[in-house]
Amino acid sequence: RWLILNTKLSVSKNFVEQIYRIIFLSRRDSNPLFSLGKAGSKDSFQIGRFRDHLYLLPNLEIKSLEAGESWSWDIHSPLELPTGILSSKKVYGEGLSLEFSHKNLLVKARSGGERCKPLGRSKSQKLKKLLQEYSVPPWLRDRLPLIFVQEEIAAVADLWVCEEFKAEENEAGFLLRWSDNLNKTTRLEG
Repeated sequence: RWLILNTKLSVSKNFVEQIYRIIFLSRRDSNPLFSLGKAGSKDSFQIGRFRDHLYLLPNLEIKSLEAGESWSWDIHSPLELPTGILSSKKVYGEGLSLEFSHKNLLVKARSGGERCKPLGRSKSQKLKKLLQEYSVPPWLRDRLPLIFVQEEIAAVADLWVCEEFKAEENEAGFLLRWSDNLNKTTRLEG
């Protein structure tokens, strides 16, 4: 029923059995994807499983930010990236400290091994572990922009700010807003 409501397909018993074999019978710790249609065509899609939920995704050639790519960013203007738009809003007592907006802010892709200590944590952790903990689906992880102050990671998209870069209670800061340009993703609830 979920497929019928969200696609233009007539769903046959054979089709459901294929999905069942590929998605439901795969290892519990895997993140399987079932594709239907040619990538990029209008009515094609993928069904993915992540943390015991099903997702209906557009069947696009999903772009990611490439390791080694970087962009200088002035927080006063939105930054258009291959995977979406990063923008900011001035606030007080939260977000990234405005003090760092005057430094050389760079936006980069994940390259592996990055560490961050999100606000309120007792220690830093590898970004890979944090993304898993925050339930970021695997197909979105390499699309997220990392915000660096010089060579240190200060924030991960709009998910969290690293402790040493936070705005203090009475200090100006800026909240990050990340709008991924991946077309609509639908999650099966229930």
